[in-house]
Amino acid sequence: MGSSSIFRCCSTGHEPTNVRNSGSLSRAQIRGMSAGVAFLNVMQKDYSALFSPPPIDGWATPVCYLVHVSRDRLLSQLENIVVTSRDRHASVTEAAALIRSSGNYRWVGLYDVDHAAGLVRNVSWSGPGAPAHPTFPLTQGLTSAAIAQRQIVNVGDVSTDPRYLTAFGTTRSEIIVPVFDRTAERVLGTIDVESEKPHAFTLDIEDLLAACSKVIQPLWDDTH
Repeated sequence: MGSSSIFRCCSTGHEPTNVRNSGSLSRAQIRGMSAGVAFLNVMQKDYSALFSPPPIDGWATPVCYLVHVSRDRLLSQLENIVVTSRDRHASVTEAAALIRSSGNYRWVGLYDVDHAAGLVRNVSWSGPGAPAHPTFPLTQGLTSAAIAQRQIVNVGDVSTDPRYLTAFGTTRSEIIVPVFDRTAERVLGTIDVESEKPHAFTLDIEDLLAACSKVIQPLWDDTH
């Protein structure tokens, strides 16, 4: 492997930009790099501890993400956010950023469901911009179906679903995951994940986000 060799992101097979070595590497270094490197700084929070190995001398920082983060590691990190929480908004913001970074999702928002007022309110978000509708009636959007049916709503092409409430003009797919109370009967909040790609959310992602909602559920306990 010479100086013009390019490291391929192990999770995608794509060639990241600006990832060239300035000299020869040992086989051990190459094997280490093959595990992938991801450096994320989302909402001023560095989640590089989720990924391995650390950078190697002679390599630029790879502009790529590990798509498959350890499920246990992610859930453990979310649990730590919950148990160490002293400020709900800060903790929800941190959780949104962590969930987004774990799957390289374009946008993640966490919401409160106020049944008494008939409203859904954004608590915090992570992504390129604030939601177009930070507060909306709980009878609108895909969120209304998730609340009424008390189950995940996963739409692979929002342009074909009249229930979709536009957040970003370039959104192609969206998944809404309810956050339940401790009895699993009442929806207290939601996790909203959006992608610019159609059919972006697999059954495995559904299962992972459902597990995330259970872990972060205590952040909704004191608000209802």
